[in-house]
Amino acid sequence: MKWSVTHSVGAQLARGVVLFTAVAVLLGGTAGTLQWPIVGTFFEAIEAAPYGAVVGVFIALVTWPIASERWAVRLVGGLTSGGAARCALLTYSGPVKVTVIIGWSFVIASAALGVVVAPMVASGVEVTSSRPGEPASERFGKYVVRGLVVGSGLGGVVGLIVGLFAYAPTAPFALIEGGILGAVTGVVASLLVATAVLLPKVKVLR
Repeated sequence: MKWSVTHSVGAQLARGVVLFTAVAVLLGGTAGTLQWPIVGTFFEAIEAAPYGAVVGVFIALVTWPIASERWAVRLVGGLTSGGAARCALLTYSGPVKVTVIIGWSFVIASAALGVVVAPMVASGVEVTSSRPGEPASERFGKYVVRGLVVGSGLGGVVGLIVGLFAYAPTAPFALIEGGILGAVTGVVASLLVATAVLLPKVKVLR
């Protein structure tokens, strides 16, 4: 089970954007959840996602000429990801107050995941013990889609119930709001599951 094994700049950029956006959403959503579940999850994940995409593009471009130098790639990934997380915290102006402990935990976790994920961007990955012929991207995508669907469904139901009890005419709006908050929360939860299930099975190619 392989994911974007083609050794081209385009494939490397695609892996960089997808994987580091996922890393940013996971870390941002987790940090927000620790401080303000659901609402914090949503805003922190959305705030972090663009940083992840930019970091992924940067790492893909920088590591393109040194893709076979595994430790150099890890160093670039760790420094870039950790540095971007620190910059994100310094410029953050969202509704959730980030505590010092959570902030530095976010930076350290970002650097650690950068070390792990950067080689996947540079070289592609193979996931072992999976269904024959199933691409890694498809397996990864299934987790995200399921989290999105389940999260939005549960969020919408909860929003509708709360809206009906609070003020019935606003129930449709509460349903939509709950669905949106639940969707992002579900994606964050699915990324946690995907990390726990897939990461131990990942073999970086080349």
